[in-house]
Amino acid sequence: MAAAFTPSHWSTASGNDSTDTSPMELSVLGEHVRQCRGLPGRLTAVHCGAQRMLGFCSARLVSSVLVLTLLAAALWWL
Repeated sequence: MAAAFTPSHWSTASGNDSTDTSPMELSVLGEHVRQCRGLPGRLTAVHCGAQRMLGFCSARLVSSVLVLTLLAAALWWL
């Protein structure tokens, strides 16, 4: 049975912190790689694509909400 999806967040921004990779970041990255490698065939592409989309949208939350609102309004208008 496949492991349950547990979202993990990977950030490349260091902010005011050190630019060195921390052990916790390496652990999260390793977990992500294990999850992606452990999924079978087509599900792998869907899972990894969903994780990329989640990262993209969460980094651009306001823009994503605006685009979705405009799309919904355009569909309602038609």
